[in-house]
Amino acid sequence: MRNILAAILVVAVVGAGVGGGLYVVRNYFSQETAEQQTQATPQAAQPKLVTVTPAVLTEIEPRQIFVGTVTPLRRAVIGSAVDGRVVEVPIDIGVRVAAGQKLAQLLTETISLELEAAEHELALREEELRLLKEFTLPDEITEAEATLATNAALADHVESRFALLKSLYEQRGAVLPQELSEAASTKEGAVAKAMAARRRLELLRENQATRISQAESRVRVQRALVERLRDMKKKHTVISRFNGYVVAKHTEIGQWANRGDLVAEVVAIDDVEVETGVLEDHAQALRIGMPVTVKVPAVNQTFTGYISKINPQADPRTRTVPVKVRVKTAPFSEYELMGLQMLGGGPPQVWHHAYCQEHGPALKSGMLAQMELPIGRPQQAVLVPKDALVLGSDTKRLWVVKSTAAGQDGFTQGDALLLPVKTGAAKGGWIQVEGDLRPGDLVVTKGNERLVAPPGTPVLVQWQGEEPLPAELAQQQPVPPAAALPR
Repeated sequence: MRNILAAILVVAVVGAGVGGGLYVVRNYFSQETAEQQTQATPQAAQPKLVTVTPAVLTEIEPRQIFVGTVTPLRRAVIGSAVDGRVVEVPIDIGVRVAAGQKLAQLLTETISLELEAAEHELALREEELRLLKEFTLPDEITEAEATLATNAALADHVESRFALLKSLYEQRGAVLPQELSEAASTKEGAVAKAMAARRRLELLRENQATRISQAESRVRVQRALVERLRDMKKKHTVISRFNGYVVAKHTEIGQWANRGDLVAEVVAIDDVEVETGVLEDHAQALRIGMPVTVKVPAVNQTFTGYISKINPQADPRTRTVPVKVRVKTAPFSEYELMGLQMLGGGPPQVWHHAYCQEHGPALKSGMLAQMELPIGRPQQAVLVPKDALVLGSDTKRLWVVKSTAAGQDGFTQGDALLLPVKTGAAKGGWIQVEGDLRPGDLVVTKGNERLVAPPGTPVLVQWQGEEPLPAELAQQQPVPPAAALPR
């Protein structure tokens, strides 16, 4: 019995101690929470120092950044035009080649021999034509004329003798009939020879132009054969048709090349085109010749180009219109060229050429490029600095200062409201917003991260004007000075 009472007493003491401890702990935390609330209330009521900038109304052209690919202005996959053995390949990948420069050489011994024989035959034909014009035809005509004159004279003589013999036979019978018959036959033969000589002369004169034309045709046929062989021989030399860079090599010395086999691939990238796809709705705002700024992250450079092609055929799968922007590449900036000129002398063009010979142009085919293109017509819009946006949630918001009044230490005091907005086109450090915001409203650009969510948060306004409008927008509506802020 004494042991049971002792156990009950111990349990009572322990329970009282635990209960007292819990009460003390709960009391402690209750007092601490009350103190924090007491301290937080006046701090939340204290104004926060922020920097504001008035929203502006101006005309802006909606633009969007598109991602494209750098493509060469021209690309040629060059093949062999004839069959033959490759005996020379004086190029390699990355080498710059000029228009007309040799890419590969095929064996030409057989075609060279055929060409030599054809050239000698052509020389023979040309010499025959010259002799025909200068000697053969004139000599033949002269000979025919002499023959005609001889035969004509002989015919006249024979006719006179026949007339005499005939007169003697008829008047006196002094001539035998046999002699008269022989004279008649001689006369007819002489007259026939004279007629034949005259006809031969006429034919020579009539056919003179024809014979010359035939000889000239033979010369032309042979000359065409020579030109064909020369062209065949020239095709044994594979050349580049434009200035560019070798990006692929498909043959080597000793390889047999069939007609049509690939030899090399050459691209022209002194000027390049950046190709991208623009949504069909946005493509209506694009025009040929529009200036475009192209940024290439790989080289950390910005280039100026213009829209060169707008394909009238849209892609039916993506509903985008292919657009190409032409860009003039430049490996050095103006200051870099000046520095190189000071180090080594010579005009900048020499350094530009030397750079291209050794390293190639700054923009290379296949690089990623970003370009800003207009996607709509210019429109009136309210713009605010990008720093005014409060991110971190699905909805973009910004703080607007309302009910401003004079405060202490030269600052303006007002209440800040958190407004949800929708963003649009951006220009420099400014961005278009849509929402319950009017031109001239003061938006918080610095210190907005220290403001709490409840509306009507008191703030101290400070004007600094650190975010100027872009030049083209500032000309339309400049940022108002600090004196114009409402008090």
